[in-house]
Amino acid sequence: MAGSTRIALFGSLILTAPLAALAPETPWTAEVDKLLYGEPSAGYSHLGPFPRKRASHDVFFQGLSLCMSPDPALQFLFEANVAETHRHHFLFNSFSTTLSYQLTDDIQGDCYSSMLSFGLTAVDGRALKEPALFHFGEWEWRGTYSIGKEYSACGDWISRLSGWGTFGIANRGSPWIEGGITYQHQWPMCQTVSLDLNFLKSFGSKNIHRTHFHFGWAPFLFALLSLEGSYSRSYDWGDVTLTLERTLLTLRTFANVTAVTLAVTIPFSP
Repeated sequence: MAGSTRIALFGSLILTAPLAALAPETPWTAEVDKLLYGEPSAGYSHLGPFPRKRASHDVFFQGLSLCMSPDPALQFLFEANVAETHRHHFLFNSFSTTLSYQLTDDIQGDCYSSMLSFGLTAVDGRALKEPALFHFGEWEWRGTYSIGKEYSACGDWISRLSGWGTFGIANRGSPWIEGGITYQHQWPMCQTVSLDLNFLKSFGSKNIHRTHFHFGWAPFLFALLSLEGSYSRSYDWGDVTLTLERTLLTLRTFANVTAVTLAVTIPFSP
């Protein structure tokens, strides 16, 4: 809705929170008229046997997020979320804030779009001791660079191909890297499908063992590769998105992780 301010209040699930670090990044910001926006969502994750343990983990997530894009090249994201694990019926998970700046924009004539993002996450002490939440420390810093190309027709985009890479470090332990490739296609009738291949690699030196997991994943050496697919449908009142993610390969972590998310975006235009 050009020329107006779109506002949405929402609760959100941090997408596949066991793989929250793997949430795909794209180099496009929101439209400038979307000053505030977001989405209520709900989700569930099942994590296969923990190393040297036979028990599986089931996790539910809810939260509250707020995204502001007051300028075409600038975006602020705030996220606070809670979780339910096998040991805690209610657990404050984390609070994070991310600042993103678009360096180039292929929609405005550049050869490609690119974005630089910096994020800070504060993690609850109890959440840090939950391996299913995949945290690295009480404080986590991330720097992300994403690049992509949009293909459009008749004034609207048809497909997007992008890639992203992140370097992260916490207040304890070793750093980690993450990244991925994302393909999005927009069909008629306001339908969008997305396919993402994501990876996460920690540079810790220790082998994981459940009896000494007290300070997050940063001290440990592990890696995983996941595939994520999503379907989104736009309506006059908002958008509905269903996302499914599954690990393809894991090293020294949960044998497998499966997560599903249903999200609804509800804008309000004063």
